[in-house]
Amino acid sequence: MDMMINDDLAAMYAAVLGVYDRYSHLDALLSDPGWIDSDSSPQRRCLFDLWQVVRNIAQVQTTQQ
Repeated sequence: MDMMINDDLAAMYAAVLGVYDRYSHLDALLSDPGWIDSDSSPQRRCLFDLWQVVRNIAQVQTTQQ
């Protein structure tokens, strides 16, 4: 059971790193709270929040290497 959980987590981690690699060139935009207008665009707020998670995971991976 633990092996299956570890495999699932490894797959999710790899997917997150893939997203970061694919969109890291947009980091300045995706990390800019000024770009977020959560009153008129909850989608942008969601994108901002999700990008922060992706970026933080990628940074942890980078510091562990």
